[in-house]
Amino acid sequence: MRAIHLYIQGILCLLLAGCSKEITLRNSDPVSKLVLNCILIADEPIVANVSHTANVTFNESMYVNNAIVELWTGNTFIEEMKYTKDGEYTTQVRAKEGMSYTLKARVQGYEQVEGTDSVPKSARIIDSKYEKGDHPYISAGELEYYADYSIVFNDDPKYVNFYEVLFAFQMKDTDSTYFISLPSVCRIPDPVIDDEGLINFFPETYIFSDQRNNGSGFNIEMSFSASSSSSFTKPLINGNDGSYTILRTISKNYYVFLKSWYIHRYNLQLSSSITEMIYEGLTGNPFPLYTNVKNGYGIVAAYSQTFLKTELIDHTK
Repeated sequence: MRAIHLYIQGILCLLLAGCSKEITLRNSDPVSKLVLNCILIADEPIVANVSHTANVTFNESMYVNNAIVELWTGNTFIEEMKYTKDGEYTTQVRAKEGMSYTLKARVQGYEQVEGTDSVPKSARIIDSKYEKGDHPYISAGELEYYADYSIVFNDDPKYVNFYEVLFAFQMKDTDSTYFISLPSVCRIPDPVIDDEGLINFFPETYIFSDQRNNGSGFNIEMSFSASSSSSFTKPLINGNDGSYTILRTISKNYYVFLKSWYIHRYNLQLSSSITEMIYEGLTGNPFPLYTNVKNGYGIVAAYSQTFLKTELIDHTK
């Protein structure tokens, strides 16, 4: 009986091996499109980056160095931005709170792309704290303490507002490289932050809307057990070395994009560096990245920010 089974299996293998069909695959590469990225930061010169999409096997630079990039406000042309390097285009025009800006980029062989956003007005931090010692826990048999952060500020009732909070410590400027440590493993999230559904994706910054507290005060409290470090070519704030709480009032485009970015990055296991979150984002697409760029991809978004120096209060000493 076993010999019969082996015989039948052998015949089936021969039949299957002899069956073949040639299939002509169509060229499924999508048409290459321009990618326009720009974060409008209040009181900072406007900087844009232009690149293009490409097949994953494409091994050349995707930066576009011959684009014409125009800066507009409403229907008023401001100026043509100047190319610097690696797809970067700059202007000395500084973004202003309350102003709307449009960036248009065109390159021969591509559709013109454009994106628009308005710079929101900043909110003032009333108080912030960075404390250690109130929340103990056991890790690997050792007594440890959570790092507790809090920020208090008022929400402007005249607008629908979106916010981003950075609890930054151990900020240091060395040899033109700016290092910053951010708490990254949140153990006790504030309910407002938890509602956003991003804690399990390990964000370094925390975004939320004023849906719960529109027109009233916010008191955000968070507890962390670990941190991560990032490096920058320019400081996040115009302050000195030390610990700071940074509050950004962000546009809805920034808010929606960042939510999609954190999920996208987590699924791809990409770098956690904040400096790479914009331009590294088009290396894959397990989660759709939000874009507000017409005829292309990328993001044109905006924020204003304020900060407050926040020294550590260590209750364990």
